[in-house]
Amino acid sequence: MFIYHDDEYVWKPYFKKLNSSFLSIPGLHMFGKADFKKAIIPLEEHIHPDCYEFVAVLSGSQQYSIGSETYLLSGGDVFMTAPGELHGSFRMPQQVARFLWFQIDMSQATDFLGLSAPFCSDFYQKIRGYQKRLNKVSSQDMELLNRAFSCFSEGTADARRAGHSLFLSFLSILLLSSAENSGVSPDIQNVLDYIHNHIREELDFSELAALGNLSVSRLKTKFKEQLGAPPREYINRLKIEEAKNMFANTSQSITETAFALNFSSSNYFASVFKQFTGYTPSQYIKLVHGAEKAPPHSD
Repeated sequence: MFIYHDDEYVWKPYFKKLNSSFLSIPGLHMFGKADFKKAIIPLEEHIHPDCYEFVAVLSGSQQYSIGSETYLLSGGDVFMTAPGELHGSFRMPQQVARFLWFQIDMSQATDFLGLSAPFCSDFYQKIRGYQKRLNKVSSQDMELLNRAFSCFSEGTADARRAGHSLFLSFLSILLLSSAENSGVSPDIQNVLDYIHNHIREELDFSELAALGNLSVSRLKTKFKEQLGAPPREYINRLKIEEAKNMFANTSQSITETAFALNFSSSNYFASVFKQFTGYTPSQYIKLVHGAEKAPPHSD
């Protein structure tokens, strides 16, 4: 565990981070964007002493742990950690994903987020009272945040003003969202419930579409709009999470696990497993039993 102040500027093809000096907005400590096309080294457990941190997943998946709780994020999810909370990926590689993240410094309420009174005080109090660990926003709302980062990155005065406005719009939507507003429509929620309850089975798209009273093509379009990933990718990701649990808690072989999860072959299962975790199944089995370290990331 270490204290991570996260105050450096970084600009790499797969990892970009704008620091507070670049952003020049009181209270916005940093704003970053990652595009991991392969799994990379685990995120070490750390804390941010004065900052709320929000991670917003555009596509793919990420896994974070706080205490004994583990959270699997997919497209459209927004994950929050509060100041001083110990968090990381608990030895698991950071997975293939595109995501944005930002930190809001709560050490000073004056001119908070570049707003004048009374709005700065209102935003400050709402963020300090924010308790929703995992939220869901629409693809349109997520695009506000994505555009905000692009504008901030340009660095011109006009672009920064636009970025500031877009960022505040996204944050307002996030703060106003309620437990009932998950960003997922009832028809897609029916499909999700079925997928989660039958993840070890073969899932036929025509049957899934019928659950939501949708055509297969409409299911695929609507599912990706709301979840940030096509249904096949989402299902495979859940199957791999189930496989990880099986490897950790049973003595089943790789082939037995593959067929228990209705993969067509153990080779295809191994390919999908490595795509989402960065490990082959045999490497992962060694890892969960403490016999292997995570692979380093190469630039």
